[in-house]
Amino acid sequence: MIPLTIRHAVPDDYADWRVMWDFYCAFYETTIPEDVTQQSWARICDPVSPVKALMARHTVGGEALGMCNYILHDNTWTLGPVCYLEDLFTHRASRGQGVGKALVDELLRLGRAHGWARLYWMTRNNNTTARRLYDQYTSADDFVRYMVRL
Repeated sequence: MIPLTIRHAVPDDYADWRVMWDFYCAFYETTIPEDVTQQSWARICDPVSPVKALMARHTVGGEALGMCNYILHDNTWTLGPVCYLEDLFTHRASRGQGVGKALVDELLRLGRAHGWARLYWMTRNNNTTARRLYDQYTSADDFVRYMVRL
């Protein structure tokens, strides 16, 4: 396992976050408009925004190895907020070495410390690499996602 430091993203993380964001979008074969990417980063850096990011860095050299973007929000089924893990990316060379697990574990730690009701996420059905990690935490449920673009 790689020695890691997991922490919230700060403005100086932009260049590393952006590289991973671009790789993440390429993996999902999508293009996010530049103004949306810039707004997402601005939200991540805004202390009152519910949009946040964690960075995983090598403890020794500080190299960025992974990131995740998440959103805290209220809901109608629990008293506490819930956390949606929207995006998780680890550099290819560091996959299978605990980086993704460390990011999810940190979200679980934060959730327990701050009274979140649950953490949830989704991935493509055929994303077997991610599903190997996610299946260590819980089984996929039987919900089907619908999306109407406006």
